[in-house]
Amino acid sequence: MFVMLAWAAAASAARADSLDAIFARMDEASRKFKSVSAAIHESDYTAVLGDTTHEDGKLVAKRTSHGIRARLDFYGPDERTVVLHGDIAQMYWPKAKQVEEYDISKYASSKVVDQLLLLSFGAASGDEIQKDYDVSLGGSEKIDGKTCTRVELVPKSPEGRKQITRITLWIPEGEARAVQEKLDQPSKNYLLWTYSEVKMNAPMPDSEVELKLPSGVKRIGSN
Repeated sequence: MFVMLAWAAAASAARADSLDAIFARMDEASRKFKSVSAAIHESDYTAVLGDTTHEDGKLVAKRTSHGIRARLDFYGPDERTVVLHGDIAQMYWPKAKQVEEYDISKYASSKVVDQLLLLSFGAASGDEIQKDYDVSLGGSEKIDGKTCTRVELVPKSPEGRKQITRITLWIPEGEARAVQEKLDQPSKNYLLWTYSEVKMNAPMPDSEVELKLPSGVKRIGSN
């Protein structure tokens, strides 16, 4: 039995891509990255409650001359839209007719936010990732029928680790983008994002990543 288990573990490790191969594909993808749209399923785990909530939504993002612009629309009971541009985040709650504005530079740089959103889609090069994270391989797993290599990233910055202790990407063989991304937090909470219906580098007008507000919306600033 032990021999069989050892053989299975070795076979699993052999199927995993090397970091050099993955980074080479990411380098090529980052040079070509213009935009992405994807359906997103979010699993939000709260450790103190031992509870996981689930939401579905859509992510769109594009690279502009002023950096990355991104928009996330979540559906369901807590319907909301989140728009990110540079150091500013806006969260719109249509049922409450209220929009909250945040200066996220106090918590993380716009570069870190861009990476969290777009690491899954090959928008960051291998050099950029290795500059900001300690990187290791976690073996291979099947995700939605695809053999994926698990890549684990630990922020090098102490400030970064106060927000995120580890990022895990599941990257299919031969591809540069991940089908799943997990963000582990110091509180033992985590977010797990699973992507589908991904479209890369399709033409995308600026209006797709902007927040369109009806009249009568109350604005709330937040520190």
